[in-house]
Amino acid sequence: MGRKAQTDKKTAGIQSVERALSILEVLSKTQTPMGVIEISEELGINRTTVYGLLNTLIQSDYVVRSEVNSKYTISGKMYSLSYSYPNRLPVVRYATRYMQELAERYNVTVHLGALSIRNDVLLVNAQFPKNIQNVRSGSTFPLHASSMGKVLLACMPLERMEEMLASCDMRAFTYHTITDREVLRKELSVIRKRGYGCDVEEYIDGTSCIAFPIFDDKNKIAAAMSVSGTLDLINSQMEQIITDGLRCSKQCSAEMGWIVYNR
Repeated sequence: MGRKAQTDKKTAGIQSVERALSILEVLSKTQTPMGVIEISEELGINRTTVYGLLNTLIQSDYVVRSEVNSKYTISGKMYSLSYSYPNRLPVVRYATRYMQELAERYNVTVHLGALSIRNDVLLVNAQFPKNIQNVRSGSTFPLHASSMGKVLLACMPLERMEEMLASCDMRAFTYHTITDREVLRKELSVIRKRGYGCDVEEYIDGTSCIAFPIFDDKNKIAAAMSVSGTLDLINSQMEQIITDGLRCSKQCSAEMGWIVYNR
């Protein structure tokens, strides 16, 4: 075997593994179970091959099949694996002490969210005042209706932001949810200029959130940190929360190597 052929063989992926992973990705991005034909058409893979891969994934407990309609979805094992992922993110290690500081100082819940493969906000950490806990890591939030989501969108490259907006369902969660893309674009522009984003009863009635971006050593948005509480609680401390939130997010970004802040 020639050297080029050996190199090609080393760099080539294992097709069956790649296809199995693509099935898991497709199933993780849909809210409803999918049938073999749907998966086959989505991925352009032969139905027989898809069926065989699904059976293998079922045997390994990564996929389950409904006894009612014989459709497939990812299993609890996949969710269990996903819960271990957040703790491995460097941003969690750097941000936790700042989150604890804000939670204790203002008696609020502080969330840390990152962009998920499903194009929503994956909660990767949460800190609560006085042992009050209401959301666990692994929960998700919509991009357009949460302060963390809007900050993540606003701090992306504009081309990427437009791609995300085009695929966003803009579903209304409350009377106050922004459902018009052009209105959202204008708000994202404001967020980029002032450095933080807000959600006032846009996702949950009676709740207000203020989110701040955290950047990494490549000057890319790594996560968004949000302060959440009742309308009265947030409104009564708005100015102080924004001041401290901006400080904490910038210091955290600097510790992660954010060059802009270190200049």
